[in-house]
Amino acid sequence: MNQSHVAMSPAQAIEFSVPEPTGLRRNDVEALAENIAAQMGYLPGADIFSAVVEAGGRVDYKDYWDSKNIDSGSLVVYGEGNFEIFLSTETSHLRDKFTVAHELGHYVLHYLYPRQVLSKPINYLKADRYGTNKTEWEANWFAAAFLMPKRKFTNDFRSAQGRIREVSELFGVSESAVKIRARSLGLTHKDDEKEE
Repeated sequence: MNQSHVAMSPAQAIEFSVPEPTGLRRNDVEALAENIAAQMGYLPGADIFSAVVEAGGRVDYKDYWDSKNIDSGSLVVYGEGNFEIFLSTETSHLRDKFTVAHELGHYVLHYLYPRQVLSKPINYLKADRYGTNKTEWEANWFAAAFLMPKRKFTNDFRSAQGRIREVSELFGVSESAVKIRARSLGLTHKDDEKEE
């Protein structure tokens, strides 16, 4: 298991695990995300920050010196129902919403799942949002499905006739997140038609 040492105080250091891929397929991750959202009572377009608090988490903001070069979002888990998500003060609310869902994905997939399903002894976890490895993909898959569940997204997308801004407002996510989700589900939107 990968470990990272982070000093908490001069007299104490906590040994943090770093996220490891679950090995789950994309469809399985998305189904899990939709199930977790339903268990939490999260409805698409709702306030994800309240859902995090109900799960025992907190969201804090960091004022990065040069936020243009730092990707917002990191997670520190101190135990089940005790985690902290950090966001940049320089990012938009819509971006923050996806970032929070992404970090919640790390919490569920890379902390709870290994402990509860695989019986791995992970006490603490630290996930920095840098890189494009498999754990990041899994967290992105989780976030997209948590915020934009497949069936509802597909129905609403078709009802909106692929108008990205309208779908973005329905789900309370960025237009970029809507475009990526639509493409992943094989849905064509108005911008795609213009590119042809």
